[in-house]
Amino acid sequence: MPELPEVETIRRDLERHLAGARITRVHVLRPEVVCGAGGEAIGPEAFRAVLEGTRLGRFARRGKYLLIELHRAAGDPAAGSGLNTAPVLPDEPAGRRVRPAGPGGGRLWLAIHLRMTGRLTLARRGEPRPPHTHVVFELEPGPGRSWEELRFSDVRRFGRLYLLPDNPLARARGRPAKRRAGGTVPEGPHGGTGLQGLYTLGPEPLSRRFGAAELGRRLAGRRAPIKAVLLDQRVVAGLGNIYADEALFRARIHPARPAGSLTGQEVARLARAIRSVLREAVAAGGTTFSDYRDGLGREGRFGRRLAVYDREGLPCPRCGTPVAALRLAGRTSHYCPRCQPSGPGWCPVPRGSAS
Repeated sequence: MPELPEVETIRRDLERHLAGARITRVHVLRPEVVCGAGGEAIGPEAFRAVLEGTRLGRFARRGKYLLIELHRAAGDPAAGSGLNTAPVLPDEPAGRRVRPAGPGGGRLWLAIHLRMTGRLTLARRGEPRPPHTHVVFELEPGPGRSWEELRFSDVRRFGRLYLLPDNPLARARGRPAKRRAGGTVPEGPHGGTGLQGLYTLGPEPLSRRFGAAELGRRLAGRRAPIKAVLLDQRVVAGLGNIYADEALFRARIHPARPAGSLTGQEVARLARAIRSVLREAVAAGGTTFSDYRDGLGREGRFGRRLAVYDREGLPCPRCGTPVAALRLAGRTSHYCPRCQPSGPGWCPVPRGSAS
């Protein structure tokens, strides 16, 4: 599954090449992947009717969700009332606000969760569409804009595109969402309050809010293994199996260690490790094992720098001890038995060992 670095890489690619582009046509080739705010199917016709003619505004991210702000020009008969405030991404520096669309302009949001194998790829019109392409956005040509299509493909078909009638960033900060007038976008069975995974995310690990104090508060009293707790998106947004393993290795903490047993020094070390591994992975364009590609179809380059993830039996780059693996919370965890020693009372059995 694409984690924070992969989604952030795609976000940057799309923002660099598509900001301000207008959607001229939308092709929905697999209807079940497009949803309303409550996760309900809304149908290709409704999806097309709402999106065609909109301009791509801001490209944001929360955890593993990609968020695209869509503008309608004032006077467009399909435009809603619009939001009166310019949202700010949680934890971002003050002053970086989205410019309003103008009096009477409409705003919508498209939330995309790639799940296991979803891809968003830029293409030129006429290029062969890869298998499992489910949605195609045709874009208006413009000066300096060489890409004419944005394609969503997904081999396993778990990814979803959610059309939202309100500002998900405001909800993610815990404020009541503003409702749109006019009923332009079909809402879910709970008044558009779907995507609870988005609205309950923990802090962004690359934000100013995240640090030892915040992480320590969220780990306090937790008896579950630290690896399992780090995968809980309510604790840290965007962290997944790959980067949790790598951060725990850098912090020299065993993945089965009870989360609440970490000392203040260990929590601080872990917070620094999470930030450093994510920053390096973003700079490298993410990690590719099989399916992930960035917005231009390129593989991520961080895989060559992995210390323990998916390296069972290979020597630890720090001490040479063979990397071990075990199952925690239904996921395989990789670690160095010497650099990340186990402790009394919670000595796990490595995968493949006799019990």
